[in-house]
Amino acid sequence: MARISLGERIADLLVAEGVDKFFSLPEVTFGKIHDALDKRGVPLIAPHHETAAGYMAEAYAQLTGQIGVAGGSVGPGTMNLYTAIANSWEEHVPVLYLGSERTSLARNSPRSGRFQAPPNIDVVRAITKYAVVLEDAGQVDEIFHEAFRQLRCGTPGPVYIGLPFDMLLEELEFGAILSPRKYRPASFADTVSESDLARAAQMLRDAKRPVIIGGSGIRVARAQKTFKALVEAAGCPVILTVGGRGVLHHDHPQVFEFECGPGQEITREADVVFVIGASISEKLLFGGNAYSTQQQGYPQPFGPVDSTCWIHLERDAMTIGRNHPVDLPLVGDMTPVLPRLTGLLRSEPLPASADLKRLRVERAAYYAGLHAKVTDGSPVHSGRLLIEVQKTLPDDVIMVRDGGAINVWQMHYLNHAASENLMALKQGMLGTGLPYANAAALVAREDGRRVCLISGDGAFGFYTMELETAVRYQLPIVIVVAYDAGWSLEVPYYMHVVGRTFEVDHTFVRLDDLARTLGAHGEFCDSPEQIVPAMERAFASGKPAVVQIVIDRQSNAYEMPNPQVWTTWHGDKKVYES
Repeated sequence: MARISLGERIADLLVAEGVDKFFSLPEVTFGKIHDALDKRGVPLIAPHHETAAGYMAEAYAQLTGQIGVAGGSVGPGTMNLYTAIANSWEEHVPVLYLGSERTSLARNSPRSGRFQAPPNIDVVRAITKYAVVLEDAGQVDEIFHEAFRQLRCGTPGPVYIGLPFDMLLEELEFGAILSPRKYRPASFADTVSESDLARAAQMLRDAKRPVIIGGSGIRVARAQKTFKALVEAAGCPVILTVGGRGVLHHDHPQVFEFECGPGQEITREADVVFVIGASISEKLLFGGNAYSTQQQGYPQPFGPVDSTCWIHLERDAMTIGRNHPVDLPLVGDMTPVLPRLTGLLRSEPLPASADLKRLRVERAAYYAGLHAKVTDGSPVHSGRLLIEVQKTLPDDVIMVRDGGAINVWQMHYLNHAASENLMALKQGMLGTGLPYANAAALVAREDGRRVCLISGDGAFGFYTMELETAVRYQLPIVIVVAYDAGWSLEVPYYMHVVGRTFEVDHTFVRLDDLARTLGAHGEFCDSPEQIVPAMERAFASGKPAVVQIVIDRQSNAYEMPNPQVWTTWHGDKKVYES
């Protein structure tokens, strides 16, 4: 065979795995990879910061079901990937991170003052499924195949491959490129037995008050349609986790909210809890399972363990039972399992839920009560902002959420039947919104859907220059910035603890002017009646657009709804101890 460079071989391996976008900054050490990928039809998508590249790869993976790929230049570029890698680890998103490295001669030297030789492997090993530096060009196939296996199998998460950049120019004779099915499963093995599935179906049939919990793993698996079919075959209430918001439309008649309105009754009275695509995490209060038996008063959102049966469908056996005891573990991939279980439920339909109609009426009353608390006036009430914005959203919009206080408001007032709902809340990572929205718009080019990001001004400030990225790639995202020139969420805590605040105020900036300077569309609103016309103009512009809406800090900070939900996300707080 003809000799080709290592950089070209890596491009061939990525293409064979189905990669069609590479998120990275333009930089010389990866030039051979960039050139080879571009010649093979895989464009370089270049934001302004490597962390943003990682976030774009995350969103792209979640919306396509493929792996995301992000790169960082030698030294600080790869160091800038650390935050994104950590987020991918916590969000369980399959992203391949390629870091440019120095040679082993430089990396392993005890000398000080080495240029661009950080200990990347030591840093990322704890937050990746697999981390390695390629030391021998002849091992490139083996290393990348292992990375692809790790990305595709078990609990999704990131992997890291360090590439000494001088090696990328080396030319070798490589063998034929293997088909992915020769080094990893072409499709996941269906490992859940018929007897276990039959038992799960019977438990749901026999239950008087069953509930299904749906999480973000459904989105990562691209299993929304099969999840919906299962839910409708079961006919019982559904609670979506914070990360799972959007895997079933918010206006679906079986969807309710955790610890809000009738959702409190649903979980507390449930006799069977079926968890899909979620880890029963701290945002679900570990199902009421406190960190320590010494914690008194820990919230109990579900019934007692001895009177509630838990079913957990999970791809990784090590996850089941870790956060909460489980009565029926289903170890397998939801892609083949959900249709099988749906078929069993349809073959012998469950009795109709007698409570569902009543619960829907109570849910409507709960939302009516929320809306009744919203005030008009200027600056704009955060609830009013969300009510007005939703009037303009297309039916199939892709929603992206970011921010602190405004994200809490969105949890309760953003009730649109969005086609997708992206956010990074497992760690509360601010700044993901604009990179996520840009990646979503790349995906939406295939079907014409629109993308809307709602963000606080603090979060928007993390990667503001990614608005130029949207302009450069002609991504018609609409960005709503809830603007109070500072950090609302911190105000109540500061005042409660020390009676004053520190550096929560920013200089007032006209973001609509900034948008127009960057070549985007800009709108400014400081009263409710301006919002709908501004949003309509933003969508109609066909350009990236910023709609800056000045909000009332007092209500934004002190009137966030349902604090019993989000203030319990730190389950080790002293407030739960005796």
